[in-house]
Amino acid sequence: HVMAYCLFVLRPWSSTLQAIFAADAIKQGSGLSMLRVIYEHQDDFSDAKVNNMSRIQLHAVLASLASTIEIDTAAYLDYVGATSDETSKNKTMQEMKFATKYARQRSAHVSPTYFLNGLPKDSISSGWGLEEWQELLQPL
Repeated sequence: HVMAYCLFVLRPWSSTLQAIFAADAIKQGSGLSMLRVIYEHQDDFSDAKVNNMSRIQLHAVLASLASTIEIDTAAYLDYVGATSDETSKNKTMQEMKFATKYARQRSAHVSPTYFLNGLPKDSISSGWGLEEWQELLQPL
């Protein structure tokens, strides 16, 4: 029996990840929809476009996107703590810190990190195709 899996290390300070967590918390099951909307508008989140925005301004843009998947704007802004400069009011932070801690405790420090039978396998690449996976797993 072989177990292979991948962990992605979350960046708790990422506003786009916070938006995905918030959307799912406000309207269960909508995290993937929020991810899709952000992906469709990814050019709006380039460094050049967001570099001079405050956290509150960036979340206002994300709240607007969240509204397209029927997430209440006020609920979104409250959940991510974008009604105040105090990041301690951001309800996504604890969830994201837990997920990051989980990954770090398993030696995952970069995304993606692959594991084989519970151990990190640094030689695996995100660019691998079926052939490379078969070559790795066949002898096992």
